[in-house]
Amino acid sequence: MGYSLDFRKRILAYKDKHSLNFEQTRAHFDISMRTLFRWSHKIAPCMTRDKPPTKHLSRMFNISLMTINGKEQNA
Repeated sequence: MGYSLDFRKRILAYKDKHSLNFEQTRAHFDISMRTLFRWSHKIAPCMTRDKPPTKHLSRMFNISLMTINGKEQNA
């Protein structure tokens, strides 16, 4: 789960108020540098994924049915 927008704003405000660089902010809050960089460029959390899903539920369901049916036939 990601960080809330309010939390992100507070972290960056703290950084500015205390004139900290990213490394100092990272150490103080134990948040990765990449996360802080991302927030500085785009603070709003991403609600959708750019990547398409890799698991297809219908295909997984069919495989499950075949497995169940195969076990029933062998029993």
